[in-house]
Amino acid sequence: MEKNLQESERARAVEKELNQAESFATMSNMMAAQNMDSQKPDVDLNELIRNALRRGSVTSNFIS
Repeated sequence: MEKNLQESERARAVEKELNQAESFATMSNMMAAQNMDSQKPDVDLNELIRNALRRGSVTSNFIS
């Protein structure tokens, strides 16, 4: 009976560690997603390229 109790306690400890690791992974994923959302550019890349071409700061050799 004591052996069963020890095994049960070990199983609970392992389950607790797994739950903590899963919770940490979920939190990390959520933080990464928030970070990616906050870094979305507010500028249209095509517009930047067109403006640079008009100013002549980019040669047409680089545009395919």
